[in-house]
Amino acid sequence: MKLGGAMAAVKQKFNSTVDLGVKAETAVGAQGLVGGTLSFTLSPASGSKFKGKLVRIERPDGSTIDGVSPSSKGKVSLDADGVYQLVFRNIGNGLGGWTAKTSVTPARLLKRRGYVSPRGTALVPKVTSVSPSSDFNKDDAALVTLTGRDFQAGADVRLVRNGRADIIGTNVIVDSETQARCTLNLDTAPVTGVTSVGVWNVGIWNGPVYATLGDPATLVKDSPTSDRKKTFNCLNSGAITLPKGATKGTEVWRLDFNGDFQNDLNRIGLGSADQAIERLAREAVEAYVVCFLRELVQVNETTGKLPKSG
Repeated sequence: MKLGGAMAAVKQKFNSTVDLGVKAETAVGAQGLVGGTLSFTLSPASGSKFKGKLVRIERPDGSTIDGVSPSSKGKVSLDADGVYQLVFRNIGNGLGGWTAKTSVTPARLLKRRGYVSPRGTALVPKVTSVSPSSDFNKDDAALVTLTGRDFQAGADVRLVRNGRADIIGTNVIVDSETQARCTLNLDTAPVTGVTSVGVWNVGIWNGPVYATLGDPATLVKDSPTSDRKKTFNCLNSGAITLPKGATKGTEVWRLDFNGDFQNDLNRIGLGSADQAIERLAREAVEAYVVCFLRELVQVNETTGKLPKSG
């Protein structure tokens, strides 16, 4: 069975019903799709003193798209499905009527391959990148992100290699059809007696089938709804290059500001409805925390030694 379709640009024209005052704001809505491009123009009605200037473009969830030029015309890429609000202001020297034109050009259509079975429809996924593409073979909780297309909820992600037991991904999360994440235990020696050092293939299976129901170890790997072309390199300690400032044999700490950190900032009044301001405030507090901990611990970052007065 082969399905086809087409998508055309959606063009809209809005005319004011009442004049807009000087420095007053209003908005129009435009239906958008992920991957599309929204173009707009703001112009005065005949004989009007209106002069339009874009204030912001709001996503369907109410958040603001960053980096949009505050002018009377422009374009922006869309990253969500739904109605976008174009908020603009009259910066002319008098009130007047206005005309707003929008055009949403959809992204290029993709060809997808899928298979229908009694269990449902599974698409053939494609992995374009793996991040990181390598890690230390002793890492028992390596976080790996797959980027590509046609990922589906319930996917199975793992490392495979001829003659070796699979390293099965746990906590698999499919964020979207273009991104999936999982945790890999690369410290295989305690279980299999063999280290994971070497090159593995990263595999993802949509609609995975297990010979024994619910047992990932019995995955049917010849499923056509899979991809395992990208590689992952497990490194031994001798192959690792330390980052600048870290010295072999010393202890290195990594600060992880998790998702709750922004909530904490909001509670103490350091959040903002403006995403750019919120990001700047967060970065400033994170930098301060790093400086505070350095002073608190009082160690030389290169040698790990305490100062004489410490």
